[in-house]
Amino acid sequence: MSKLLKYNKYMLKFVIGIDLHGTLLDNEWEIKSDLLIPLDKALEGVRGFCKVYVCSGNDLTFIHKFIPKEIYRHFDGYVLETGCVISEGKNEDVIVPSPLIEIIRDLEYKLKKKNFPWVQYFARRKSTISLFTRTESEGEPPDAVFPEVKAIVKQLGFGEDVRVTHSNVAVDIVPRGFDKFRGLGHVASGRPTIGIADSMNDIELVRDADLAFIPANASLKLIRELAKKGKSVLDLGDTLPKDKEIVWRSRFSSTRGVLEILGFIEDVIKGY
Repeated sequence: MSKLLKYNKYMLKFVIGIDLHGTLLDNEWEIKSDLLIPLDKALEGVRGFCKVYVCSGNDLTFIHKFIPKEIYRHFDGYVLETGCVISEGKNEDVIVPSPLIEIIRDLEYKLKKKNFPWVQYFARRKSTISLFTRTESEGEPPDAVFPEVKAIVKQLGFGEDVRVTHSNVAVDIVPRGFDKFRGLGHVASGRPTIGIADSMNDIELVRDADLAFIPANASLKLIRELAKKGKSVLDLGDTLPKDKEIVWRSRFSSTRGVLEILGFIEDVIKGY
C-alpha cells in the first residue's frame, strides 16, 4: 500500500514533479496560447494541497526562456539537470559531490573533440552533460544516437562513474546515482510524491513516485522498461490506485495530457 494513504487528508502535502520537454512543453517546446488559461487554472487548483516542481534535464536559463510568466509563477521550485541541481527560481544549488563534477567535465571535453555531426549543441551544465540532437524545429531523435554515445562513454573509461540516458531532445550524461526522482525526493523531505513525465530520462521519477502519470505521447521504450519493473500502465480512471504498481496514462499528449492529469489529481486526491 502506498505511504500516501497513511497521511491524514488535512495534513497531506504532496510534492508534484512535472517533466518539461514532451510533458509540460509540446514537441515544439511550447505551451500553446489556447492552453495558457486552462493550465493556469489547473495549477492553481492543486496548489492548495501540493507543492509543484518542474523536473528537467535543463538549466534555469532554459526554464526562464520557455515557461511563460503566467505559468512560471505557480512553481515552488525546480529540479534541474536530471536531479543534480535544485533551484528556487533564482539560484542553482548543485547536490553532486565535486569529484563527480570533475569527472563529468573531463568526459565533456573528450566528447566535444568527437565532433558528432548530429549534435546541435552542448548545453551549459553545472554537473551533467546534455548533447542536444534536436532544436525546436529540426534534428535527429536522441534515441537513434543514444547507443553510440553510450558505447563511446564506456570506451573512454567513464562507464562506472556516469549513466547515459536520453529525453526526446537530448542525450543526457548524469553522474551515477543521481536522477529526477532523487532530486524531487531532496525537496520533498519525506512527503508523498507524484511524478508526471514522458521519456527515458524520467524513468526513476515515474517508477519510484508514490503516484505516477504519463501523457499519451510517452515513449514506448519507457513503457516497456516500466513493464519490466512490474508496473502496469492503465488509462486514466476515476479511482485512486491502492499501490505503486500502476502508472496512469492520459488520453492526451504533452500539455493537454498534463491538464487532464492535474484535473484528476484535484478531483480524486483532494478527496483524501
